[in-house]
Amino acid sequence: MSMARARIVLLGLAAALFAVPRGAAASGSHHSHQNQPSTKSSHHHHHRTPKTTTPTDRSAPPDDNATPPDSDAPPPPSTEAPPPSRATSPESAASSPSNALESSEETPWSKGVPAAERNAAQTLVSEGNRLVEDSLFIQALEKYRAALKHWDHPAIHFNMALALINLDRPIDVSQELEQAMQYGDAPLGADKFENAKSYKSLVEGQLARVVIECEVSGAQVAMDGKLLFVAPGRHETLVRAGGHTVVASREGYVPTQRTETLPAGKKTLLKLTLYTNDELTRYRRKFPVWKPWMAVVAGVVVGGAGGILHWQAGRDFAAYDRGIADCSQRNNGQGCISVPPDVAALQTRAQALRTAAFAAYGVGGAGVVTGIVLVGVNRRVAYRIKPADDQPPVSLSLHLAPVLGPGQAGMVATLRF
Repeated sequence: MSMARARIVLLGLAAALFAVPRGAAASGSHHSHQNQPSTKSSHHHHHRTPKTTTPTDRSAPPDDNATPPDSDAPPPPSTEAPPPSRATSPESAASSPSNALESSEETPWSKGVPAAERNAAQTLVSEGNRLVEDSLFIQALEKYRAALKHWDHPAIHFNMALALINLDRPIDVSQELEQAMQYGDAPLGADKFENAKSYKSLVEGQLARVVIECEVSGAQVAMDGKLLFVAPGRHETLVRAGGHTVVASREGYVPTQRTETLPAGKKTLLKLTLYTNDELTRYRRKFPVWKPWMAVVAGVVVGGAGGILHWQAGRDFAAYDRGIADCSQRNNGQGCISVPPDVAALQTRAQALRTAAFAAYGVGGAGVVTGIVLVGVNRRVAYRIKPADDQPPVSLSLHLAPVLGPGQAGMVATLRF
């Protein structure tokens, strides 16, 4: 149900606005004769008592000696049911005696309120009710507020809520209805109390409830430019559904601002944290510090392994040369016509070890160069975060893999981010 529809319904209920509390109205009715039926005879001090007769047949002849009816005599009592009584209007409430607002018992909302204050409040409420009937809702609110200064009665809050509905101020309506319902249905009556609950449910269904928390001592928390509270603390309130901006600020801290779209009929929790400039300055690297240096160390190790392989290849070449020299001496210095198989094997192994050594040199050198380059690339970089940022910085990963094949040797560095 929209607020416009609610206003149309409430305009039809304007005549039922509170003039006096239920208990007080009942008390006042004993002192007023405005609604009591009266007869003409009640205003005469001298009248004749009508002569009573027994019922006779309509067909009987008239009695010439019968006494004519006295025109001043009261009419016989009517057998028809009396018309239903109407609700007390603001005009009749305004003319009630000064003690009309007094309760028969000490209630929480009337205890300690002098009769003069109650009478003043009653007069202002009656004036406000008449203004509501004339659709002068702003002027009626002024009367009700003035009445509350004399007597903080739940019924006045109820009347204010009805006027505020017509002014499309749902947040104020909810607050006034809470005040009107704080003591249950006793000050309002069962019907109006049920109406108040219905109005409150309708209004709050069109509003958003937001809970704001901040633990930074001394921080001022505001929503849409209006100060809500000073931290640390927690604040819960109703606002119109839609976009709202919440700001927390304190001297020496960078202000935190959040803009959220709050849904109607839902509850949203906003936690605000303040940071200093130093806390908002962070440092990061593209990847962990150890990875570039690991590449350098790996290159050195592989290069060192290549050196060992090269040394072994040199030993095999030296053994091969000695084998060829021995073979040549056996042929009287004519050279080694037929190379022994064990000597030939030394040559083959030496050549393989030398190839492996050169490959290791290539891979190791590439690893060292890559590592040195990455050390320079991986320098620490300062950056600034936003107060609302809660995501960790993007991390990069580095993977090194040696490459060894026919005619090539090296290392592949893969950077993932």
